[in-house]
Amino acid sequence: MANYQSGGAFLPEGDMNLKGTVNLGGMVTTSGATSIAISGATITGGTVTTTGSTLTTPTISAPVISGAATVASGATITTPTLAITSQNVTSTGTGATDATVLSGVYPAFVTVTTGATGSGVALPAAAAVTGAVYWISNQVAASLRIYSSGTTINGTTGTTAFVLTNTGNKLVMIGCSVAGAWTASGNT
Repeated sequence: MANYQSGGAFLPEGDMNLKGTVNLGGMVTTSGATSIAISGATITGGTVTTTGSTLTTPTISAPVISGAATVASGATITTPTLAITSQNVTSTGTGATDATVLSGVYPAFVTVTTGATGSGVALPAAAAVTGAVYWISNQVAASLRIYSSGTTINGTTGTTAFVLTNTGNKLVMIGCSVAGAWTASGNT
C-alpha cells in the first residue's frame, strides 16, 4: 500500500471516509464519503475530490479560500448555511470620490442610517464581478446617491449618481451579471 502526502499528512491509498478536521495543502481524494468537516482551514491550492458522495450536513467553519472554487456538476449538498454580510453606514461626500466606500465583501445587506442631503455611498469597483450583489436600504431623511468609479450602473458611468429615494420601499438591489457593469433594480 502506497502513502500519499497532502499538506504534511500521509494518506493511505484507496477509498477513504474523511471525518473531523482536514487542513489542505495538496489533494485529498475519497469515494462515497458522507461526512466531511473542515474547520479553520486555509485552502489555497488544495483539491478535495469525493466521488459518488452525498454530503447532507457539511461543515466548513471559518475557511479562507483563495482562487476559484467549483462545485462539480451532479454534486449534492444540502442544508448549507449562507451568511450575508451586513453593514450599517453613514453616507458622506457629494460625489464618487468622497462618498462612503462600502465593503468589498458580498453578498451584502447595507443599511444607510445617517447622512446629509446629497451625500452618498460608493460600491467598490473591485467588487464589480459576475455574481456580486448588494441590497441597499436608505433610512436617511433624504435621497441617497450611489456611485461606483471605474464601472457602470445601469449603463451609465459610475461617477454619475444612481439616486435611491427616501420614499416608497427605500430599497434597491444592485447586482453584477457582467464584470464592471452593475444593474440596479428597485426604488429609484
